[in-house]
Amino acid sequence: MAVLLTSRAGRPKRDAVDVVRTRIWFQVVKSRSNLPSAHAIEALIDGPWASRGADGISRPRKWYAYEAGRRSPTSVKGKRDAVADAEARFAGTARWYHHAIWRALKGERFSVQTLDEALRSLDSAVIGILYKVDDQAEGEHLRQRFLTQDDVHALVGLGSFDALAAVILLAVQSEMHGLPQLREWVLDAYGEIQPIVADIPELRRDFEALFDLTDPLCRHWLYVAPNHRLLMQMFWRERPWYKARLRNEARQQAD
Repeated sequence: MAVLLTSRAGRPKRDAVDVVRTRIWFQVVKSRSNLPSAHAIEALIDGPWASRGADGISRPRKWYAYEAGRRSPTSVKGKRDAVADAEARFAGTARWYHHAIWRALKGERFSVQTLDEALRSLDSAVIGILYKVDDQAEGEHLRQRFLTQDDVHALVGLGSFDALAAVILLAVQSEMHGLPQLREWVLDAYGEIQPIVADIPELRRDFEALFDLTDPLCRHWLYVAPNHRLLMQMFWRERPWYKARLRNEARQQAD
């Protein structure tokens, strides 16, 4: 199903992004810790700071709220930071919470420099596709490649969360510079990478909410006149791969 939108259509609300970000980050912590529940995670990470009732029994609350996305970790000077606490135990988890993709989904207005910094923050496999060493500069200075369709499609082959983030950030870049060819390649990659990303263990529970947020940044451009562009949104839930997935899940439940 496709819907034509005016150019004034808004970005996802900030609170919706924080809900999804927190839920995914929790799943990453749970996966890295090999712990079975929010209770177990809070008991390990918070220890004596875990919530206790009048009977002295620990009854975790905070980490259950993170699991459901009802509450998000905050970083306040002088107070404990759940993201930092989890990172101290399970290195690499904080990166998911502070990932550049959330800045894009919150509608941050990137400059050329800050968008480049966001792309450079992605993992080395993505950097290897998007950047090359600038021979004209001193040291190991990287410069973004003049991307081809094959370069963009290579992100699909990675099939990672960072590859999805790169697709989203390139969609932002195509908008920033008015590059219809790049946008066409990026939106093709966006459709192809979704079923792969949906099967990443940390995202299986929340990929639907995540794609609801990424869709508005990946709207198609429809030119009804040389100087008149409409935005057309293709809803990911209408894509064949998702319908096939739902049918398969229904069959499994019936067996």
